[in-house]
Amino acid sequence: MNKYLPGRITKGGESYLGIPIGIARNDLALTRFTAFNKTSSLRSSPGWIVKEDNVSEWTVDGFFKTGGQLFLYGPYHEGIFLEEILDFSPERALFYLLTLIQAIILLKKRGISYGKLQSDSVYFLNSGGILFLPPVVMKKVLETQPLDYKLHVFESLNNPDLTAGDEQLSYSLGVLLYRIICGDFPFEADTDEEIHQRIRSFKILSVSMVRPEVKEEVSEAIDRCLIHGQDQKSRLTLEEWSSSIQNWRKTGLFRNILESERENILQKGAKILKRSSKAYQRRIYWQKHWKIFTLCFIALLIVSGITGSMIKRLLAPRATHGFPPLKVVETFYNSINSLNHALMEDCVIKGAGKEIIKEVIQIYVTSRVSMGYEGKSHLLPADQWDQMGRPALEPPQSVYGITDLKIRETNRDPPTFIASYRKWVPAARDDPEQGSPAQSSGPDPPVAYKSFQITERLSLKADKEDWVIYKIERLELNP
Repeated sequence: MNKYLPGRITKGGESYLGIPIGIARNDLALTRFTAFNKTSSLRSSPGWIVKEDNVSEWTVDGFFKTGGQLFLYGPYHEGIFLEEILDFSPERALFYLLTLIQAIILLKKRGISYGKLQSDSVYFLNSGGILFLPPVVMKKVLETQPLDYKLHVFESLNNPDLTAGDEQLSYSLGVLLYRIICGDFPFEADTDEEIHQRIRSFKILSVSMVRPEVKEEVSEAIDRCLIHGQDQKSRLTLEEWSSSIQNWRKTGLFRNILESERENILQKGAKILKRSSKAYQRRIYWQKHWKIFTLCFIALLIVSGITGSMIKRLLAPRATHGFPPLKVVETFYNSINSLNHALMEDCVIKGAGKEIIKEVIQIYVTSRVSMGYEGKSHLLPADQWDQMGRPALEPPQSVYGITDLKIRETNRDPPTFIASYRKWVPAARDDPEQGSPAQSSGPDPPVAYKSFQITERLSLKADKEDWVIYKIERLELNP
């Protein structure tokens, strides 16, 4: 794995930090980066060196081929990568994680958004501080590397349903601590699709079930970032992570525990993991084959009017199993931005929300077709666009999803909620309705999107052991 990490190279007798690209595929890699450099200069996509209260840029100088390998190269500094500290002792690794968090907080204060973590892109300098290699460049580099490397340094660290920002970074910090304390990543698989599926559906063991000697407050902090379920609290902020790690460096991560207690906890954890693994495998199997089963039984069930989606909900466990009513409502609306129509369907019953679910499916298909033909989607998730400051967009770029979601409970028994939000949709080329562009110029700027303020009442009830939305009433629809 280390042969793909950036490292020291020599050019003209001088030392540089070399970033390997397209190992054994140099011609293809060079073609890709030449095209990239024409549209977005490597030097205009900087990284940053953060040291104490200072932030300076680090840029790539160019390409260099040596020993049959092609490298990007830039100024050299002695140091160690985030990837390499994963095998340090937990106590030693805490220093580096604290340095990382404080550096990201400083970047944020300077108006610099770092994005998603890559363990081969964060470089701890021996002289103090951190070098963040250029995120745009490293993302392109990752496309030339082998799949197992990509899974290890990026996919295992990031949640596919979270956009770049504090939530994603908090999740990644939880992953890093889990890996450092437990020895393995919480979610591992052979493909990026399988990793994404495990992140969304597999209930991992709490850290204290894997390492019983870990203090409860340490385990709880990590669990809050990784585990989905009924009692999930909000993830720690970067500032909370900084404060917690400073405290753990003083008080320690571990507690004294009797060997007998440790063995009992490990045995209990093994049983829980076995049940979780079986439930996960059943769910994945059902997701892959439910249409076949539906076709086999449709002739028998059509008389009673049971549809295929109802069959699926009857026989497969819901992804929202164990969620309290408020969490179900939040999940329903948040899934609009991630285009996760399957999760939306798990939140409802009796056709509730069928129009918006149908719309999400159509948007999802359109986006996938665009990815297939053009290699990219022109559609931004509304929450991601909102976090970017709602920059002006021109067709074919557009926005889909919701922002400004507010939910309040109006009745506890039965559970009833009022949800208000602004919905953003792509505008047709000839759509006469103007949207609300963040900026515009010229007398008749092209319309990329339009938006509506919506208020709805949601009613829930228990279906077997799950809370589900059975009725959604539109109360207001305003431009």
